[in-house]
Amino acid sequence: MRKISILSFIIAVIMLVSVLTGCTARIDYSEASKYINLCDIDKIDYETIEQLYMDYRSKNSIATQSVKLGISDIVDFYLTTEIVEGIGEFATYTRVENMCYDTDGNMYEGYEIGKYLTRYEFDYGLRWNVNDASEMSQEHRLAKIGSKFSFTVDYDESFELEEVAGKKIRYTVLLTRVYPTGEYISEFESYDYSDSSIYTSVENFFRNYESNKEVAEIGDWIVIDFEGKVNGSTFEGGSAEDYGLQLGNGYLFNRFESAMFGHKVGDVFETNLTVPSSYENEQVAGRDAVFTVKIKAIYDTEKTVKENTTFDTLYDLKNALRVTNFGKYEIMTYITDNSEITSYPKNMLTLYTKICRDTMETNISYARNYYMSYGMAYSDKEIYVALFGTTDLDKYADEQAKAEIKRILTGYAVLDKLGLQYTEEDYKRDLKNQTDAMNYTSGTSLTEKEVEQTYNKDRLKGYFIIEKCGYAVWDKIDSPTVPQKQ
Repeated sequence: MRKISILSFIIAVIMLVSVLTGCTARIDYSEASKYINLCDIDKIDYETIEQLYMDYRSKNSIATQSVKLGISDIVDFYLTTEIVEGIGEFATYTRVENMCYDTDGNMYEGYEIGKYLTRYEFDYGLRWNVNDASEMSQEHRLAKIGSKFSFTVDYDESFELEEVAGKKIRYTVLLTRVYPTGEYISEFESYDYSDSSIYTSVENFFRNYESNKEVAEIGDWIVIDFEGKVNGSTFEGGSAEDYGLQLGNGYLFNRFESAMFGHKVGDVFETNLTVPSSYENEQVAGRDAVFTVKIKAIYDTEKTVKENTTFDTLYDLKNALRVTNFGKYEIMTYITDNSEITSYPKNMLTLYTKICRDTMETNISYARNYYMSYGMAYSDKEIYVALFGTTDLDKYADEQAKAEIKRILTGYAVLDKLGLQYTEEDYKRDLKNQTDAMNYTSGTSLTEKEVEQTYNKDRLKGYFIIEKCGYAVWDKIDSPTVPQKQ
């Protein structure tokens, strides 16, 4: 039954998109408020959305079974820590009891990846598919809940924990739960609200201020130019200008980042390294490269954050950016869920139910043909459950149609409540942006007219209004701000 589960995901996405198609019923949307009892949007505060985001992460953690761990993911795990002496088959392993969390009732809970940069070697081993944290890799470790993996770390004599300072340590990790920063599309794809999704905002924050530190060390935010060459030739992805990163947070190869330590603003130097074999550019993967680096700015990260925001650490600042992004996109879902629809316009309900049923039949037909092409046979009931989670198709269509109507009417009701206008010029701008985004992500060349004909103007307008209202409601909330350089 695994193939049917995978396909159910694919068609669920098709369903989500397809259900937007068709014609909408004629309704005076200026009267939307008479169908909706809005929740008190004036009482929505930052703490409410912050808790909603944590609930969202907790909900995703239940479904997460295979993960590519990222910065700011929160994890629960059993951990065995051992000192390694000798090499290969002659190696011996001695437990470090006060650093082991591997017995019933004794596990590491709520570990926040990337929060404490003194643990960057351990975090690197968690995130990347390496046997030793000194190895370079661009291949994320695909960690599975309930399965063990191990990696080693060589600690300097100066390391803060006396038990492991100057020693090689093997960590064996068994993940029991992951609270991802966002929702995994699949085990092979990224998710929303990750570090990469807020990188530009973090980078723009530091651009507001002058460099305030002389010598680079772990934890500092630095700005660099770099150019990499293999056999004297540059390669795609090997060069950048004004690139910002926090040293030790795994933005670039670990050995590349460590080469920055001890350098000053204005330093220009070369560093040699072997491009990871997992590097996406196969022409240079696994080959020796020479990087020329210029240090353009160095920031004492925590000092810069404390002096210019209400946050104590960059980690806290980044979490606020995540909550902000989440809030802007999800606050209308919260309002819809906490508002009450008093009645459904009959003509809308009839039409939306028909659209939903037609789309369901299309997906059922697609599924049957898919299975037949692989020589598989499933009953109608099995297909219904795989696609829709039920065999009662009439009830499912009715529920989906009502949920769609409620979302759109709530958007118009909030627009009216806030005294906002949505003009034809607004619609044309949003339609263009939507068309450009669809063509960029799918590689198509649709025109705005084709998108409008496929998805219907009234329904597109309804979703554009929902997005506009989400941003407007968020702007009314007293939330922490992160200065941005325009």
